[in-house]
Amino acid sequence: MMRTNGNGSRTQVSGTRTRYSAQFKAQVVLEVLTGVKTVSEACRAYNLKYESLNRWRNQFLENAHQLFETAGADAEEARIAELERMIGHERKRGRAWNWRWQKKPPPC
Repeated sequence: MMRTNGNGSRTQVSGTRTRYSAQFKAQVVLEVLTGVKTVSEACRAYNLKYESLNRWRNQFLENAHQLFETAGADAEEARIAELERMIGHERKRGRAWNWRWQKKPPPC
């Protein structure tokens, strides 16, 4: 029976497989990608199977672009929320857009 180790990375209850936290997986994959450890060294150091680490690395590389997509979406959502807040503020002050305030075209 294995429980969470010192860094909170793995948990195993007897009869089940070991589950690793997302943070631990990212840490190990970054060590391999940056060259701190080779795949073999990381597998030995953390008692991992090569196939598991290879799968984590592929998932990491396939989903890395989502980090930048989410950042752009968050900025866009923040801007929309700010504009909605401004519109609500102007409505409270009675300055919402009114077609009657628009200048009428000159008569022909």
